[in-house]
Formats: sequence, structure tokens, C-alpha cells
Amino acid sequence: MIDNSYEGPTQYTSIGKRIDRVGELGSEIGYFNSRIRGTTRGRKISSETAMRFNRLNVKFHRPIKNASTQTHLRTFSIFNRVASHLQLTSSLRERTSYLYWKYVNNKEHRISNHVLLIAMCLLYAVRENREKSPFKFQEIIAAFEKGGHRVTNRNILQLANDLKVNLNRVKVRKSEDYLRRITEQVSNHDSVVSNLDTYGLSPGTYQALLTKIGEYFLSTIGRRERGGVQPYGYAVSVIYLADRGIARYFRKTPVLTQALVAKITGAREYTIRDHCYKSLSKRFENNRKQIFSIIREFLHL
Repeated sequence: MIDNSYEGPTQYTSIGKRIDRVGELGSEIGYFNSRIRGTTRGRKISSETAMRFNRLNVKFHRPIKNASTQTHLRTFSIFNRVASHLQLTSSLRERTSYLYWKYVNNKEHRISNHVLLIAMCLLYAVRENREKSPFKFQEIIAAFEKGGHRVTNRNILQLANDLKVNLNRVKVRKSEDYLRRITEQVSNHDSVVSNLDTYGLSPGTYQALLTKIGEYFLSTIGRRERGGVQPYGYAVSVIYLADRGIARYFRKTPVLTQALVAKITGAREYTIRDHCYKSLSKRFENNRKQIFSIIREFLHL
């Protein structure tokens, strides 16, 4: 069985294995008919220099074009586009690359779909990462689909099961982990910024206030009370109610509607409505005085 324990950020893939750093152009610039053409300024190089580069080309460049590594090169070219779209941190890129080679080099299992493997490795790296504002499962899938590569949650989970990778062993995300990301998306949206004059707040102050209220509100709800709800949708619902709390404090019309916050965050409108109807709205009313006190202290009023 493969050991899936996270050993920390000291794990790096060796330089020879980091072909994910090679883009679609790679080292082809400067070549013409497999020969060194010259410098980038159009000057011809000496025969000795050309011979030296051709020797390096034979020794180091051509093996990357072999069939044994072409699959990996294509896979990492796809991964680079996904990483750029999701704006992955260098630590997530490194960890995903490490996991990919770890499972590729495992002789007990044969990998038939390398794009699916890199998607599974990215999901694993995101789930075990200790940073705030993690990516959702569906966002990873959507990023691959945007590049024309169909991966599904069912196929990823099936591959993880075949490789004996227990994705549930890594850190279970909580709604608190998504607050910073949600409040940043909401407070910087054009429709919200244009209406913040209602409260007389700047986008930065509004974001900090939403986060403060959301953190307090979630601290009053135990994990058992939340049940088996998805943490992201639950966090979006809390931020929606936090805005309503700010609106009541200033006695103004709320800036956020269920439809707007769902559009901004990518959550389902009916999810927000269900959470608010079933439990959150009543709990919010019971904590209204404490929320008003948080707003007053935050604004030093």
C-alpha cells in the first residue's frame, strides 16, 4: 500500500523530472531543421559553438521527445494551463508534481490516464494544504474541462481507490477556511462596490467586517449542529446573513441578495435559501445584539 502521509514542504521533485517547466515552445526557439540557427540577434555562431550545442542537444534535448516521456510532457503542459487558470501557489505546484511522479513510478499499478492522475494529485495537494481559501473539487474539474480535458469526480475517486489513496485521510475543510476567499470575492465585485455607499464603507472595511461577523457567527455553531452540509455553501450563506446584519445596523437596504451572492461565489441559490430557512436565520436573530456590538466595536462608534 502506498504511504500517503504528508512529509512537509521539504519534498521536491528532482531537476531531471521537472519537465513540467517546459512549455509548448520549450527549447525549439533558435532551431531550424534540427540545426542551431544562430543567436537571438540573428548573428551566426562559430562551427565549434554549433558543434558543442548539437552535442548537448543530442545528449539532453532529444530524450525529452522520446515516447517514454512525451506523455508526461503533454500532461504537465495541461497542468501548467490549469495551474495558471487557478493561480496555484508554487507549493501546490511542487506538491502536485511530486505526487504525480510518486504514483507514476509505483510499479504495482499501471496508469492509463495521466491527465486524470494529475487531477487527482492536485486534489490531494489542495486538501492536505494548510493554507486558507482552498479550491473546491468542482473548481478543479472545471479548470480541466476549460482546457478541453474531461475529468469527473467519479473517475478521480475511482482512480484514488485503485491507487489506495485515501483522500479522506487528509484535512477535512471547515466553513471557516473559505471565509476569507468568499469575502474577498464579494467585496471586490463591481455590483457590490457600486452600492457600498449605502453603508458608507470602503470595500476593504466591508470585507473585514464581513469576515469578522462570519467568524463570530460560525463560532456559535458546533460541527455536529451543522450536520453533513458542504462547508463552502454553508460559509456563503453565513456571509449573506452577515451583510443583512450590517444592513440592519445601518437601517439600510442590504447590498447582497441571494441571487447576487450565488452568482459571485458560484454557490447554488437554493443552497443559500435552504440553509437560511432551516437554521441560520433563526440563529442569526438570536445573536443580533452580539453582531451589532461587533459592528460598533469594529467601527469604533
